[in-house]
Amino acid sequence: MAVKKMGRPTIFTKELADKICFRISSGESLRSIVKDKKIPAMSTILLWVIDGKHSDFSEQYTQACATRAESLFEEALEIADEENEDVSRSRLRVDTRKWYLSKVLPKKFGEKLDLTSGGKPIPILGGVTRKENAKGDLSENSKTDGIYNNNGDEKSNSTQETN
Repeated sequence: MAVKKMGRPTIFTKELADKICFRISSGESLRSIVKDKKIPAMSTILLWVIDGKHSDFSEQYTQACATRAESLFEEALEIADEENEDVSRSRLRVDTRKWYLSKVLPKKFGEKLDLTSGGKPIPILGGVTRKENAKGDLSENSKTDGIYNNNGDEKSNSTQETN
């Protein structure tokens, strides 16, 4: 008599991958999905995402997580619009979703908006592209030409010092 294998599945199948990603897209967390004994352990799923052998699944998983984030955004709007006597609980639920969204989709839901540079450094003060340190000094890599004083201003040729 053959011994029936017990335990969670560990072999990758397209059907299982689709099921996991569908549930994530529907708003479930991976932590809640893996409570189902018919689903592999969280470590197995995350290994599939990063192992390089399942690039289609990795892309599908990433898209499913982005879709879940959009779903959480809509859920946050619904919570905010609910008439609820427990205002502090509703505020916590909305704030938690806002925080999560700012971390997983920072370009869309983050606090900072870059409206001018497309994510590239903006040159300022005579070609300086990196921030000054606490003393106002500039690293060598931050200078594009010339000598700079402690304020980051380029010194004139008559007052240049040798390094």
